[in-house]
Amino acid sequence: MPPHDLVPDDPPTPLAERLLDQEPLPTADFAAYREKLQQAIAKHEWRKQLVGRVAVVAMVVALGLMFVGGSQVVGSFDPTDDRATPLSIALATLYVIAAITAPLAIASYYSRLGPRLREAKERLRDETLRELQHEIAKLRQEVAKTR
Repeated sequence: MPPHDLVPDDPPTPLAERLLDQEPLPTADFAAYREKLQQAIAKHEWRKQLVGRVAVVAMVVALGLMFVGGSQVVGSFDPTDDRATPLSIALATLYVIAAITAPLAIASYYSRLGPRLREAKERLRDETLRELQHEIAKLRQEVAKTR
C-alpha cells in the first residue's frame, strides 16, 4: 500500500479545467503581450515579403545574364578569355552572385520565415483563446453567483 501522502485527495481534474483555473494575465499585461506578438507578426511578414522579392529579382537577373553570357553579346564571361571586357567580367560577377542568392533566398523564404510567421500567428491565437476562456469562466462564475 502506498504512503498516504502520495495518494491525491482529489480526483484528477481535466486539463481544460486546470487551464481555466490558472490566473490570467492582467488586462494591461495581456494587451502589451498581444501588441508585442502583433509587432513580431508584422516584422516577420515584412521580412518574408522582402526575401520573396529578393528571390524573384535574383532569379530574373540570373536568368537574363545567363543568356547574355551564353551569347557573348558584351564579351566573354570568362576573365581569362581574350574577348572578355571589364563590362562582361562585371556582369559575370553579378550573374554568380544572383545565381547563388536566388536559391538561398528561396530556401530561407520557405524554411525559416514561413514557419516563424506561422508560429507567431499561432501564439497570438492561443493567447487570445486563453484570455477568452478566462473571461467565459469569470462570466459563468458571476452567473452562478446571481442564481
